[in-house]
Amino acid sequence: MEKTITQNQEAKIWVISDTHLIPASMHDEGAAFKRMETTSAGKDLNHQELALTAFVRKALKDKPNAVIITGDLTFNGELESAKRLAEIFKPLKKAGIAFLVVPGNHDINDGWSRTFLADKQYRAQEISPQEWVKIFKDSYRYADHLDKNSLSYSVNLNNDYRFLMLDTNVYTDGYSTTAPATNGRLTKSTLEWLDGELEDAKKHKQKVVIFMHHNLYPHHKMIYQDFVLDNAEDLQKLLRKYDVKLVFSGHIHAQNIIGPTEECPAVDIATGSFCVAEENYGETTFTPNKVSYQYHRFEMTDNLNSEEKAQLHISNYNEYLKKLFAKGDHTHDFKNLFAKADWKQVNEFMFRMNWNYFVGKSNYTKEEIQAQKNSKKFKLISEKIPMMKQYFAGFWDVKKDSRSLTISDNE
Repeated sequence: MEKTITQNQEAKIWVISDTHLIPASMHDEGAAFKRMETTSAGKDLNHQELALTAFVRKALKDKPNAVIITGDLTFNGELESAKRLAEIFKPLKKAGIAFLVVPGNHDINDGWSRTFLADKQYRAQEISPQEWVKIFKDSYRYADHLDKNSLSYSVNLNNDYRFLMLDTNVYTDGYSTTAPATNGRLTKSTLEWLDGELEDAKKHKQKVVIFMHHNLYPHHKMIYQDFVLDNAEDLQKLLRKYDVKLVFSGHIHAQNIIGPTEECPAVDIATGSFCVAEENYGETTFTPNKVSYQYHRFEMTDNLNSEEKAQLHISNYNEYLKKLFAKGDHTHDFKNLFAKADWKQVNEFMFRMNWNYFVGKSNYTKEEIQAQKNSKKFKLISEKIPMMKQYFAGFWDVKKDSRSLTISDNE
């Protein structure tokens, strides 16, 4: 192949997702911003510039061949946020590390784009598809082929692997005044383009890896609507036709691996949000006959200088994220249903189950599941909040390790 990220047969990439960056220049931490934070579902919106800067430093040190973000780079599609993120990741180019992105449902023509000042919020300039390509030109310069009807493109990692970077989002043709669509789909024309790319990769004897924001499969039996592609079956048919075995997605903010299924040979790795629960990245190593994936917890403070650590005022950032997650997980809404003597252990049980799922630790043994079901805490929850039984059952459906994976030609 003429246009590749590397000519080496062994290559390594890092994947993160849902960074939701809003730079400090767009808010003053005033009343309006703090009100908005209370509705942000556990996202840390105050330290992402520093966190991403630290992440880039680690990448410059460890030198993966590529760093990829699978959507929702910005908080709510602010043009200034996208420009700031591109600036943070710019050092990768000089180091010869490819930086590849796909948009998420919050990135393009988002009518929620805002800047915050004192007790008011003001409309901020949105990101058009044209602006997206301009801002992330360092991603699109690696493109071997472009889909003329979306922001999708293909990239050759090397002679053995082709990456298909898919735009799965639903957005208006122009400036928006409404909330972003949560759901996503692949249009008929993009599916046709994708079919052509898969056929071309087959002709060149390349294995294909898909990167997109929306999920290929439901990752939880209760929480999947608008997270899974509306026309996921159409994509699954193509992946079955061409024996595609690996997909990376985001969107649900939880770290979870599911698949393959009887209908589709692909595994879907949903990467947890970089700003929720625990900072993380997935490291994937590609060799001609094997793909190996490993989840890593990222430690921001290990990659900050003394001045930045003093500025952060947080000694353990992942513990800070954990507390923020606990504050925003809505279990407190049920406090009045329980006796005061029971609430502490019930709340801790619900939090632990929820947090484990979001950080990819729900692959319980049969004995652990039975112990959870037999516990007084679960019985109290089942009695007072019947719907939570099904919610927890979604965690118990996790049948594989969501932090590591190996796919080989022999499987």
